[in-house]
Amino acid sequence: MPKTVVTGGSGKVGSWTTQVLAEAGHEVLVIDRVKPSMPLPKGARYWPVEMLNLGEVYQALAGADFVCHIGAIPDPTGFPGATTFQNNVLSTFHVFQAAVDCGVKKVIYTSSEMAYGFLDGQKVIPSYLPVDEEHPTAPQGAYGLSKKLGEDIAAMFCRNHPIAAASFRLANVRSPGNYDVYLEWRKNATESPGMLWSYVDARDVGQACLKFWESDLRGHTVFNISAADNWLDVPVEGVKKRSRYKDVPVRKGYGGSMAGWDISKARKLIGYEPRHSWRNNM
Repeated sequence: MPKTVVTGGSGKVGSWTTQVLAEAGHEVLVIDRVKPSMPLPKGARYWPVEMLNLGEVYQALAGADFVCHIGAIPDPTGFPGATTFQNNVLSTFHVFQAAVDCGVKKVIYTSSEMAYGFLDGQKVIPSYLPVDEEHPTAPQGAYGLSKKLGEDIAAMFCRNHPIAAASFRLANVRSPGNYDVYLEWRKNATESPGMLWSYVDARDVGQACLKFWESDLRGHTVFNISAADNWLDVPVEGVKKRSRYKDVPVRKGYGGSMAGWDISKARKLIGYEPRHSWRNNM
C-alpha cells in the first residue's frame, strides 16, 4: 500500500485528489493549515502542518512513497504579491528538499496555466493553438512566476537526485457543484477568453496524479492537465474570430469543442484521459 502525502489536502483540488488516491488503495496523509471540510475517505488522515516550517514538512514526509504537492496560495488575488511569491516558492522548495532526504520516490507539483502568461488584459498571447508544453512561458505577476519557479525547483532536484517528478500545468479548476460560473463567463467569452476557454475537473487532477504514480517515468516532466473540451457551448472558431486571439495560428485539427491546451503528452506518457465535463455537471 503506497504511503502518500497530499499537501493542501483540505482545498478543492487536494480533497478530490485524496478521494481518488484513497479509493485506489493509497494510505493518504492530508497536510494543510486548515482542517478538511469534507469527510476524509477510509485510509486517509489529517495533520495540521505549516509548509513554511521545514521541520514540520520533514516530519510529515518521513516514510512517504509519493507526494502530491497541491498546497499553495491558489490564485493571484487575496494576498499581496510578495506574500504569494514567498509562500508558493518556499513551500515548494521545502517539499522537494524533504522529499529527497526522506527517500520519497515520486512528487507531483501542481503548477498552473498561468505559467504561460496568457492573462486577460495582458499583452502576452499564444503563438499557436492549442498550446502544448513546448510553448514559451512568460508568467505575469507574482503568482504565475511562483508557479513557473516551482517547476524549475522540481527540475533541479530531479537532475541531482534519484527522484521522479511531474509538474501539472492545471487549467481553470472546477469541481462538482462549481460549474455554473460558465453560464456568466460565456456572456463575455470574446472579451475574456478565460485562459483559452479551458478548464479541468478536480477529480481528473486526482486521476492524473494516480496515473503518474503508476507510470515508469523518471526525471522531471511537464504536463498540461485539462479537460478534453472547452467551456463554450458554441464552436470555438467563431468565438476566436471575435477575440484578441483572432490572429493566433491554429494547428491542424483544432476547433469545435476542443480545449485550448494540448493534452496529448499526458495521454501518451501517463495514460491520462479526462472523464468529467461541464456537459454532465451543469
